[in-house]
Amino acid sequence: MLSSWRHSGFNVFCGNRISPDDDTAMENLARYIIRASFSQERMQYLDEEGTVVYTSKDGATTRNFPALEWLAAMCSHIPNRGEQMVRYYGLCKALHNPYYAEFEIMLSYLVRASV
Repeated sequence: MLSSWRHSGFNVFCGNRISPDDDTAMENLARYIIRASFSQERMQYLDEEGTVVYTSKDGATTRNFPALEWLAAMCSHIPNRGEQMVRYYGLCKALHNPYYAEFEIMLSYLVRASV
């Protein structure tokens, strides 16, 4: 059923696992995590007009934003205090909730019993 939805909202990484001893892979992952969501090289602030001009990757299109609108768009990705950005559902929710510690213990017994 979920696979038939146009935008199911789920994303699963099925690639190779990164070993804690693989320094190169860990460094690449860290660089990816901390990278900015937009390129500063493609952003230009026009002081006279008070606008921000953002150019696409291929350089073919540009968009002009009023400075306050640009800041609002960039700040929309920052969560409010106490707001969760990642939500867990189903079994994942149970495993990440400290109140479900008993559930995790029961699950480990079931897994051991089925092997």
